[in-house]
Amino acid sequence: MAVKTLGPLLRDSMNFCKRRWMVLLLGAMVFGFLTQGVSVWLLGSQAIEWEKEMAPLSEQANSPQMQELITKVQSGKGTQADIQQLAAMSAATVSSLPAADAHALCAHAARSGLGLLLTTLIGLLAKCYFVMVAVKDIGDVGEALSVTSRTILPLFGMFLWVIVRSFIWIPFIGILIAIILGPRFILSPLYLLQQKKGVIESVSQSYKATQGYWGKIMGNCWWQASSAGSSRASSRGSSEGYWARRRAAL
Repeated sequence: MAVKTLGPLLRDSMNFCKRRWMVLLLGAMVFGFLTQGVSVWLLGSQAIEWEKEMAPLSEQANSPQMQELITKVQSGKGTQADIQQLAAMSAATVSSLPAADAHALCAHAARSGLGLLLTTLIGLLAKCYFVMVAVKDIGDVGEALSVTSRTILPLFGMFLWVIVRSFIWIPFIGILIAIILGPRFILSPLYLLQQKKGVIESVSQSYKATQGYWGKIMGNCWWQASSAGSSRASSRGSSEGYWARRRAAL
């Protein structure tokens, strides 16, 4: 199986996106909303806990006595006794805050772990969905989701076997080995889904078929990652600039 160069690959990809733009867009929206929902849940729960912990500090800082002392000191009319009293009240407020205990740390770790697990599962579902759409050339969202639900376990097994075969799980040196071996497994989904081969056979067949094409595959992957990173950075910069102008206007 020949590996296409960048030009024909981009042309075929653009034609495919034009033909299946609806199913790709809806899939991106669904999985994007799910991922954002997990992030909002994590940030919201952390914000609620932070608000509860900081409530005593907020009450003390907004007390009439504290506000009067702050106003006197800022205006330059405060005496040395006022400054000392303000410092003492601030220190007492900070010391009254609850210290982090084992229960709170465990709850935070459990929540973060659950968020990571949910995000990973959503990412796996998204990857399976888009692989199915591309390989099977599916044009209906319902059909794509149905086929994805039936093939997610074999695809998940294939992804795990690729991780094992690429040795990326080995600390430090595993990344270097994965850079060399990882691109050789890029055709595994094609053998698994189109030719109905098993998980191990699909990964092995992909490794054999891509012999001599590592440079082309790696170059295409690098170009894809660079383009995605540039687009994300540009979108984020535009969004931050917009909200900065809105805040300045207010």
